[in-house]
Amino acid sequence: MDLGSYASVQRFADRANKELDLLHVVENAGILTYDFSMSEEDERLITVNVVSTMLLAILLLPKLRETESKIGGRTILTFTGSWIHPLAKFPEHKADNVFKELAKKESARMTDR
Repeated sequence: MDLGSYASVQRFADRANKELDLLHVVENAGILTYDFSMSEEDERLITVNVVSTMLLAILLLPKLRETESKIGGRTILTFTGSWIHPLAKFPEHKADNVFKELAKKESARMTDR
């Protein structure tokens, strides 16, 4: 699966929902790059580490609910993350549209992401 492509995420989720009997998920994928590039309509780090990660989670919810029914218990969707996030300055959080602000190549501080 390519988390830089929404179509790839959709294909993976469709396949998982159709072909897997049970689903146990830990989302632990991401990228670190110092080169600015776009993927879908956002900067690639945002597409891979944020948007596609959440898209995948939402698309897998039906299979997780089905798994709960089959095992007679609760399922837990876990996201792993980095301890380094408090060090990021992230001035974009003040923008009216955070995603648009992060997608501006001329002001991107890739070493701070």
